[in-house]
Amino acid sequence: MMKTLFFLALNILICLTINAQNTDNFDKIKTDYFKKYSSYDTSNVYLIIDKGEYEFCYSDKYLGAYDENFDLKLNRHFRLKVNKASNIKQYEFPLFKGKGIIKESDFVIYHITSYNIENNKIVKNNISKDNIKYIKKDSTITLDLNSLNLMDNSIIDIEFNICNLPKKQISWNLDRSCFIINSQLTARIPQIYMYDFTLFNPNKCKVLEDTTMSYGTTIGYRYNNSKLMSRAFYNAYKQKNPSAPMANEVECKNKQYSFNANNIMPFNNDIKTEIKIDFILLNIEPIN
Repeated sequence: MMKTLFFLALNILICLTINAQNTDNFDKIKTDYFKKYSSYDTSNVYLIIDKGEYEFCYSDKYLGAYDENFDLKLNRHFRLKVNKASNIKQYEFPLFKGKGIIKESDFVIYHITSYNIENNKIVKNNISKDNIKYIKKDSTITLDLNSLNLMDNSIIDIEFNICNLPKKQISWNLDRSCFIINSQLTARIPQIYMYDFTLFNPNKCKVLEDTTMSYGTTIGYRYNNSKLMSRAFYNAYKQKNPSAPMANEVECKNKQYSFNANNIMPFNNDIKTEIKIDFILLNIEPIN
């Protein structure tokens, strides 16, 4: 009995270890983290990981799943390595490239943090927003790395959010000015939006489509074929009529797309092909 329990515990421990290794993308930075990427030091700047998520956030301005009720947002997190700080004086790192015009108020940098090793210890520096210089032109945003006053062998975390993005075209462009170890995208698209997507250079990346239509958003309640009721109206009705049967919850479900690219070489004389994915909006079918 004890022997069986021992092997059961051992199997659970192994499974947990494997799962932790697979999901530990933005793991806590340690001294050996700098050594981990030393084999890529032929490039002055390289992207360790780029992780983004497109999400349609629901608000009940109107009763039902209408286009006006959804705000398209992008959350994006970069982790960069800068080997030689003196070589980035003219380097503008692209944060975002899309379609349409992005308002200043819709772009928010959560934080930019740099890490260095001094006396064999990690030194963390939260960079003040006053020292962050970025260039925004229409739908393109670039970051002036030189404005961050970085040291040699720095690792930088950059996290930002853009809201009120145009829905006609959702784009994901990989920066080919530096070596990319890993880039990931998740796009959760409500069922009312009919998108067609085009993948440029499919040999270099993978797109996985989850057709289970999960991650639903509750938009109201309905009795059989009755009109859609808001949550407030339904709660008030149930309070007045406690014996009334439960109504059916009406959801607007999402289709999820996952995009993954690994070990992408920068542009040179031989490599000029773009790696990107475009979602083009074809139609909108509201739920009411």
